[in-house]
Amino acid sequence: MALACGATQFITYAVLNFTVLFLMREKGMALEQVAVWYAVVIGTGICAGMFASGRLIDRLSRRSKTAYAYLPAAGLALAMPLFALFVWADSWPLALAFLLLPTGLNYFYLSPAVTLVQEEVRPNQRVLSGALLLLVMNLIGLGLGPAYLGMVSDFFRASHPDNSLQMAFYTLIPFYLLAVGMFLRLARTIRLQASQETTP
Repeated sequence: MALACGATQFITYAVLNFTVLFLMREKGMALEQVAVWYAVVIGTGICAGMFASGRLIDRLSRRSKTAYAYLPAAGLALAMPLFALFVWADSWPLALAFLLLPTGLNYFYLSPAVTLVQEEVRPNQRVLSGALLLLVMNLIGLGLGPAYLGMVSDFFRASHPDNSLQMAFYTLIPFYLLAVGMFLRLARTIRLQASQETTP
């Protein structure tokens, strides 16, 4: 779960750290517009994503524990094409319209991750387990995501001087596939573990 979440945060931290620059430099958004419209999109999207995923995981996990992995995988799979449209959009209003939904879907991993980790350990291990989850997630996501996107943008600057950051954003799409694959692998692991527990 920690590695799958880290792969997700690789995307989310990279996007959060460079979206304002991207919107201003390549989509023509003014600072005043960022302060109003981008703030609304980010605040609404993230809060709605965490709330919706929390409500969904409360219901779906009663049927199967694999929901803790399938829900984030589904959210990322739905977010991926919308994220590509956000990067492609030729104006900032259209870009923000495409960004709202994937912003929420990108955070479908957080509620299931925290809940699963808390349920899988003894009560006296929950604080340490939660801290280790956050440590791994942030080491991968915050430690590597923004650095990667900045490096790739610099790489594309010579061949695409006017839209190097756009080209760099496109390279995040394969990481969506990686994160989805890791959550699907987690679902398989949870299913195997459950079958072993029920086998006499």
